[in-house]
Parts: sequence; C-alpha cells; structure tokens
Amino acid sequence: DSIQSYIQYYADYDKQSKKFTLSSFLYTENKSGLDFKHADIEVIAGAPRFLKPTNEYKTRSLQAMSMNSRNNTIEQKDNYYKYVLSQRHTLTNNSLTSFPLFPKKELRATLTYRYSAPIIYYHQNHELASEPVDLILTFKNVSAIPLASGKIQVFSNNEFIGEDILPATSIGYRQSI
Repeated sequence: DSIQSYIQYYADYDKQSKKFTLSSFLYTENKSGLDFKHADIEVIAGAPRFLKPTNEYKTRSLQAMSMNSRNNTIEQKDNYYKYVLSQRHTLTNNSLTSFPLFPKKELRATLTYRYSAPIIYYHQNHELASEPVDLILTFKNVSAIPLASGKIQVFSNNEFIGEDILPATSIGYRQSI
C-alpha cells in the first residue's frame, strides 16, 4: 500500500507558428488505505541536466529558484527540484487525482521526420516491420521552470501524433524527443 505520483505533459504543436503549448499535470494515486484531507503536496524530481555555468544561466537559474507559478513554487536542492503546490488537496483512498503542476507554457519548436530502413522480423510465422519514420520534436526550455522527467503526448490540430518520455530538462537546455 502506497502513494505514487508521476508527471505527464501534453504538447499541442502548431505547424504554422512552429510553437507548442505545454501543459503539465501531477497524477497522484493513493492506495495507502487512508484518506488525506487538505494535504500539502510537494513533489521531488531528481537528476536534472545542468548547463555549463555562464552569467546568463546563473541569473535565469536564480529567478527559477524563487519563481512563483500560479503560487506553486519551485526550489532547487542540490541535484533535484522540489515543486510545492500552493493549495491543499484531498487524496481519497483508492483514487487517482490530477493537479496542474504549472500554467501552460508556449515554446518554439521544430518538428522533423527521420527515415530509417525498416527492420523486418518474424513473430509466430507473421512478418512484422519496425516503423521506418520517427517524428522528432526539438525545443529549448526558455521558460522559467525546469521540466521534470515524465511522459509527454504530442498533438497537432487535436490529432495525436506521438508520445515519448521527456528527460529532465533544465532551463536553457535544448531537448529532442
């Protein structure tokens, strides 16, 4: 019996503006056998990537450490981040609850297709092939919020186009998924 949490992102990509809107949610599953009413929630996300220290990066990092996002705070502690939700929430036993981690962010991005020769293999006398085309979304985290690792689902014009695991992405870091 436990309480488990995970972070999930949703990206809505606009091909014309070459931007995507990033939404983030914290999902918390309570299987502890207890209800928690008006609980303070803190999320620890570890092992973010760090850029080489420059004056610009140091300035932006310090802003992020004290930054208030919809009154949710983010604090840097050694090699991890602590996200503190500003409002208290009730976690009912045997429930899955979602909370926005930070407000939607708009980021510039490129969407490219990479072709690789399909790999043919056989399973139970059936010929199967790997997907020959990969869809790659590349962006730079120019928001004031470090992104914790989590599953990301990408949409374009309300159509699902793929999903992946977003690695921890520090402020100013370029990421391809």
